[in-house]
Amino acid sequence: MIIEHSANQIKSNRKVGSKKRRKKQRLWRHIASRAPTSTSCEIPILATLLEKGSGFRLPARKVIEELTTTSRQRWFPELSEEDLQAGHSSSKRKIVEIAIRFARKNLELKEELYRPSDKHPAGVWGLAMKGKMRLGAWANRGQDQWKANYSIHEDALMPVETPNEEK
Repeated sequence: MIIEHSANQIKSNRKVGSKKRRKKQRLWRHIASRAPTSTSCEIPILATLLEKGSGFRLPARKVIEELTTTSRQRWFPELSEEDLQAGHSSSKRKIVEIAIRFARKNLELKEELYRPSDKHPAGVWGLAMKGKMRLGAWANRGQDQWKANYSIHEDALMPVETPNEEK
């Protein structure tokens, strides 16, 4: 049994005022992108928590924002705006942010950052005693000797702005 519906019948069954919104399809282009290695992000994370953190704690978003905007020239001078916007080819998540989050996980495993618990809520990064000791040793060796290492991502994606896209 085949049921045919006219366009008028379909429209009349729809609730008044309800419009189905379509998510705009974003256009992407392939680029080669540079991102810091996760080990290169460790000292900048620890230093940011020491310098900017209230009680040596900051929300994850603030740490990432600090490292990718305000302190970028200090820690990652070779990163361009294009590198910061580049996304992973499969998930389209920003590659630099992924590297920073991996570094945070490594710091937790090394017990230099606190793991989420009752005292340390998820989403807030806290500097542990081992992290403070590592920063002290780094400062004694000479901060001028530290240099970020970068990896190249050949399959990165960059969002393309369309003329009618609002910022």
